[in-house]
Amino acid sequence: AATPVDFDLRVEDQDHSAALLREGTVMAAVSASAEAIQGCTVEAIGVMRYRAVATPDFVRRYFPVGTDVDGLSRAPMLTFNRKDALQGRFLQQLIGRSVPAPTHFAPSTPCFLEMARRGLAWGMIPEAMAEAALGRGELTDIAPGAWLDVPLYWHRWRVSSGVLDQLTREVRRVAAKALRVAAG
Repeated sequence: AATPVDFDLRVEDQDHSAALLREGTVMAAVSASAEAIQGCTVEAIGVMRYRAVATPDFVRRYFPVGTDVDGLSRAPMLTFNRKDALQGRFLQQLIGRSVPAPTHFAPSTPCFLEMARRGLAWGMIPEAMAEAALGRGELTDIAPGAWLDVPLYWHRWRVSSGVLDQLTREVRRVAAKALRVAAG
C-alpha cells in the first residue's frame, strides 16, 4: 500500500512559480521557464494553449468590426493576478502592442471561466477548460484563429525521494493527456 502523503499546494502564475523553488517554499513546480534552477531537474511536459474568449454578446458589444485597438481599450479584461502577463503577450502577438484596458482580477481559473461565461470580461482561458462552453456557444473567440501557446516545464528538487518520483510520474501521465505536444 502506498504511504499517505500530505500536500500543501501553492497557486502561482506559471511565469513566476520557479521563484517558489528558488526560495525553498516548494519541492516541485510547473513553470513556463525552461531554465533549470540550482539543485533541481527540469523537463518539458507539453504546451498549454490559451484561447482569448468572451460571450458572443460581449464580442458584439465591444468588437462589432473585429478585434481592434479601440474595442480592446474599452473591453474589460480578465487577469489572474497582477503578475499575469498572458493577456499582454496575446495582445502583443495579435496587434503588436499591449493596450491599457479595464481589468478584473480573478485568481482562480474556475472563477476566471465563470466571469467570462457571465459576460463580465474577455480572458485567456486554457483551451481544454473552455472547450465545453465554446462547443455550447456560451463562449467564442474574440479573435478567431488566434491563440497563445505556453510551453510548460516540470521542475523538482534533485533529491532521492520516492514521493517526488511518484509525483513526477503522475505529472507526466496527466500532462500527456491534458497538454499539447511541443512543436519542433
